[in-house]
Amino acid sequence: IDGGALFITGNNVTVSENEIYVYGAPYGYALVISGEDFMIADNYIYAGRDGDYACGIDIEGAASGIVDSNSMDVFSSNAAYGIYACDWMYGGQLVNYTNNEITAESYTVYGMELLYGVESVIDYNKIKLYGNYTTGIAEMMDGGSATIINNDIDVYGTNKDMVDSGDAVPSVTVGIFSMGKSEITNNVIT
Repeated sequence: IDGGALFITGNNVTVSENEIYVYGAPYGYALVISGEDFMIADNYIYAGRDGDYACGIDIEGAASGIVDSNSMDVFSSNAAYGIYACDWMYGGQLVNYTNNEITAESYTVYGMELLYGVESVIDYNKIKLYGNYTTGIAEMMDGGSATIINNDIDVYGTNKDMVDSGDAVPSVTVGIFSMGKSEITNNVIT
């Protein structure tokens, strides 16, 4: 599908055991979700290749749920996100991310970018990123905290020039970029 595969708004939604592919769009979103008590589990997600921007899972607004045991391949020319979660209205995002595998490649790459949520557990994820700027996990909780534990993160950034992506998180090569209150323990970063 060009552009986006699944756009879901609602409570108590389960997205599981699917293969989701998005190709060639300038902005390729594989799965966009907003709602309470959702479960995204055991999916294979592919987003991108020809477009400027690609995103595997996009969680919007005040949401709560679990993202568990998904495998993602995300590729684009300008910016790629394995998981992007943002609550621009500060309504309270409570999402846990466990046992996911993310491989992504682009000029600027974020394995997980989690903005303005209230609380999050990021546990036992495997992230492998290739690009000019590569950030494994970026978090900025709003008044709450992130627990980032037991993750295996490989960031292969070339850092060849200084063109910033314009993202809320600065373009850098780093395993974990925390701009909030976090507990960061037992992660392996290469």
